[in-house]
Formats: sequence, structure tokens, C-alpha cells
Amino acid sequence: MQPAQPINKHTSNHTILKLSITIITVLMTSVFASSHAQTSGDWIPVPDTVPATLPVEVAVPRPVQFALKANALYTAVTVPTVGAELFWGDALSVSGNWSYAWWSRKSTNHYLRAYGGDLAVRWWMTPFNKGRTPHTGHHIGLYGQMQTYDLQFGGRGEQGAKFNYAVGVEYGFSIPLKKRLSLDLSLGLGYMWGKYHTFRPLEGHQVWLATKRRSWLGPTKAEVTFVWLLGKDNYNRRKGGNP
Repeated sequence: MQPAQPINKHTSNHTILKLSITIITVLMTSVFASSHAQTSGDWIPVPDTVPATLPVEVAVPRPVQFALKANALYTAVTVPTVGAELFWGDALSVSGNWSYAWWSRKSTNHYLRAYGGDLAVRWWMTPFNKGRTPHTGHHIGLYGQMQTYDLQFGGRGEQGAKFNYAVGVEYGFSIPLKKRLSLDLSLGLGYMWGKYHTFRPLEGHQVWLATKRRSWLGPTKAEVTFVWLLGKDNYNRRKGGNP
């Protein structure tokens, strides 16, 4: 029996290193093959059809809508008043009016001269208007006014010193009459201020009496106005949205 040969440590270490390299190579090859199969598309079936594209809603801009107006209340007292209103979206509008009167009879000291205008921003209460155009029904707003005048009816007269001004809040209700015709009723409460002159006739002349300041809190605006609706899709609808 031969004695056992001594173990060569260098040979053993070399064998272990070769075995480790072989195992690592096999593992890396397996991982690379799996990754290549997932990315190359060889193992993943491609569908024959492309899924249908979901519909996309495109916002259509609202057409410009506006109206022409005539205040029958002021016109009835010989102060013709016309205006226009531009509707902004479903609930807002900007309204403007202009009044002008220049009547006189010098022989009897009768004068009715007045001119001026107002500008208002209105909010339309759309919940009240279901099935109709947004600019019908109740509305509230803020307004500003400027006007001057010269009034005399035979005796003592009053004349605005330049312009008098007013600001306030308004409430109104618009009633559909026809497809493109409405009647708007509104009242404004506000504060008016300015200066005015008082005078009286004497031997064919107007004699100045005093210059006073005006400070008034109360009604400063009233409308019984016919409104003609203009623009695309700008008309009164019946219940259900029909014309």
C-alpha cells in the first residue's frame, strides 16, 4: 500500500476557480437569453388589429351673442333711450344705454333737455332658465351712470352743472315674448351725486338763484325695455330646448 499523496493546494484552487467561472457563464447566458426573448418580440405575439381610438370631445367656442334694446319707459316720457348688450358665456353680460332729449319752447319757458348713459355688468341666474336661453329670467348686476339735464316747466328750473353720477345695484326679470324678442323689467337702487343750478324766468331772462350739491340715495334707474336678440343660436327656446 502506497502512502497517500499530499494535496496540492494550488491545483485545488485552480479547479475551484474554473468551476466558478463555468457556473457564472451559464447563469449569465441564461439571463441574457431570457431578456433577449422578452425584448426581441420572438416570443410575444403581435395582435392583428389595433384597438379603436376613444372619441375625444373637442370644445366648440360659443358664438358671439348680443342684443339691441329700447327703453319704452324713458321714451314714453319723451327721453328716447336705446342700448346694446353683449352676452359673455352662459351667465354674464355687459349692457350699455344712451339717452338723449332736446325739447324746448322758449316762449313759455318749457325745457326738457337731457342726455347721458349707463353701463352695467349683469349676472343671469341660469338655474331659473333651464330649457331657455341663458339671458332670460332673473338677473342682478352692478351699474354706473352719468347724465346732465336742463329742466323747466314754466316756472323755476333746474340745470345740472356738467355731469351728475350714480352707482348702484340692480335687479331685473326678462320675459320671452317671441323667438327673438324679450321684455326686460329692471330697477336700480344706488347713490347719486353732483352739482346743479336753480333759476327762474324774469322779464325774458333766466335768473340764477343758487348752485347746490346733490346727494341722493334711492332709485336712480328703471327699465321697461324691449330686447331684440341677435347672433347665431341666440333666440328664446320653449321648454325642452325647442325653438
